[in-house]
Amino acid sequence: MISKRIGLLFDIDDTLLLSSGIDDACFLEAFSEVFGIPAQDVELAWHSGGSSTDSGAFREMCITHIQRPASAHEREKFETLFLAQLEARIPETQVAKGLKGFLEMLSNNKLFSIGIVTGSLRASGLIKLAHLGLPSEMLLSTATEFEERPRILGHGVQQLKTAENVDELWFFGDGEWDWLAARELDIHFIGVDLRGNGKLLAKGARHVIGDFTELQKLPFLNQA
Repeated sequence: MISKRIGLLFDIDDTLLLSSGIDDACFLEAFSEVFGIPAQDVELAWHSGGSSTDSGAFREMCITHIQRPASAHEREKFETLFLAQLEARIPETQVAKGLKGFLEMLSNNKLFSIGIVTGSLRASGLIKLAHLGLPSEMLLSTATEFEERPRILGHGVQQLKTAENVDELWFFGDGEWDWLAARELDIHFIGVDLRGNGKLLAKGARHVIGDFTELQKLPFLNQA
């Protein structure tokens, strides 16, 4: 039986929710509309080796496409359009298989504490949490506070340690940047491969699940 207090941190896009495609489309459409650049001429920063967070990508794309930082008005207009499009399209996204039962199991065990760390903006993260049926007041560290993945994850770690006094931490993510951030901070990592592309295993991630029905692969559930 588990006796340690275990903290679990989760990315959202393509970890809890198959949402990266819709998120990308909404981001691209909003950027294109605000700056008057045809969508086919805009490349998302994370697709070209740039930042893997919304705030970092927006800054880098402005430098690339308009050769200057966005004004406060332009940023506000972009976020308004992006969030409106995301709100309209989020019902199209698919929740990870087995997630509901897994979260219910965690909520019924006081030894587990959970939080969300995401490269999304805080407002878009809240839209996704609502779609997942998760409370808006849960621990949430986002790209609104920090541009870099390790800083987002580090902030979530500190929040969870402070609030819950956990003994052990695990981070669930789908991207190579998630794995690298966990390695940088020396945190246990669980890869989530909802799309079945095998990239994390190929990179060397030790623990990878296809979805949340594969609980036998989670080492912290097998601790005596």
